[in-house]
Amino acid sequence: MYPLNDYCSANGHSLVAVFTWFSATILNFAFAPRLEELIRVHRPTLVIIVVGLNELFLGDLARRRSAAASVRDKLTGIEYLWVGPANFTPDRGINKVFEETVPAGRFFRSKDLVLPRASDDRHPNAQGYRIWMDSIASFMRGNRLYRFPMAPPTGDRRRFAGTLVMANAAKDREY
Repeated sequence: MYPLNDYCSANGHSLVAVFTWFSATILNFAFAPRLEELIRVHRPTLVIIVVGLNELFLGDLARRRSAAASVRDKLTGIEYLWVGPANFTPDRGINKVFEETVPAGRFFRSKDLVLPRASDDRHPNAQGYRIWMDSIASFMRGNRLYRFPMAPPTGDRRRFAGTLVMANAAKDREY
C-alpha cells in the first residue's frame, strides 16, 4: 500500500482506496459482492488486484480458473492490472491460470522476483514491498495499455489519504 501510494503521489494520481482481505483467495473476490461494491462506491479508473500467497498452497486449478474469470468479468470497462503472488514456495500452476485468464499485458508475474522477506518468512519486508512496486511500475511504464504515468517517487513516504478497507476471510468470507 505505501509504495503504491508513493508512486501515485509522485505522479499526480489519487489512491482512493486499498482493500486488504487477509487470508482471502480468489474465491472470495469471485463469489462475494465486495469487489463490485468497492468499484461502485469508489469509481476507480485503475484497479490493481494483488493475489496473495494463499493461492500457492491450493491445487483446485479448474475452480480457481473459473473464479479468476469471474473477477476478470467484474473488471469489465475498468483499466486493471493483475499482480501474481510473490512466490516464496513452489507454484502449483496458479500463475499460469491467472496469466491465461486475463488479456495479454494485464498480468504481472511476480514469481521470479527476489524479494527480501519479513520475519514471518511468508511476506516481503518493507524493502521487499518497495522492490515489488518498483518492478510493477516498470512493467506499467513499458506497457502501452497503461495510461498512468508511474515515474519513480523521490523523497520520503507520502501520507496516505485514501480509504483503507480491511476484512479477514476467516470471519468475512462473504460467499
